[in-house]
Amino acid sequence: MDKADSCVERLLDEMLETQKRRHRLDVLKIVLVTVLLGFGGLKTTGQPAFVAALYLAPLVAVFFDLLITGEHFSIGRIGAFLRIYQGDPAQQQWQKFVSQHRGRFFILGSVAFMLLTYVGAIALLLSVNHPLRWHDAAWFGVLLLIFVMVRIQSCGVLGKLDKDIEKQSANP
Repeated sequence: MDKADSCVERLLDEMLETQKRRHRLDVLKIVLVTVLLGFGGLKTTGQPAFVAALYLAPLVAVFFDLLITGEHFSIGRIGAFLRIYQGDPAQQQWQKFVSQHRGRFFILGSVAFMLLTYVGAIALLLSVNHPLRWHDAAWFGVLLLIFVMVRIQSCGVLGKLDKDIEKQSANP
């Protein structure tokens, strides 16, 4: 095995490890947000016990989305590199096909989970008779804005990467 093949193998291993890390982050996000929403909705002696957890749930979800998006981009970057520099034509064609037909379920699932987190947190705040004030709306609004900006930025970065790779492939 020459150095180029060794490099490709290391990159493929790195891609697999990154996919595993992204999956672990997805699972951890779901677990932590669910636990925070559950604790936030608890009442002890008729009073809400952990209302602050309802404010943390969307923050934790946004934070994990940042981490997950970073891992997602790393996977795309490795795939883009392999599309150009790997010698195996079948692997190059596969990487090109994947870049042109990216699965949207990751994005849809992330957006749906985030929206459910917001709706759940706000509904639970209302169910424990916690008055919603302007600063509550500002908190949830800022977190939602950050989430939307991360989504837009991540789609733009992957799209730019794909375009750059197409240009580079056309002009070797």
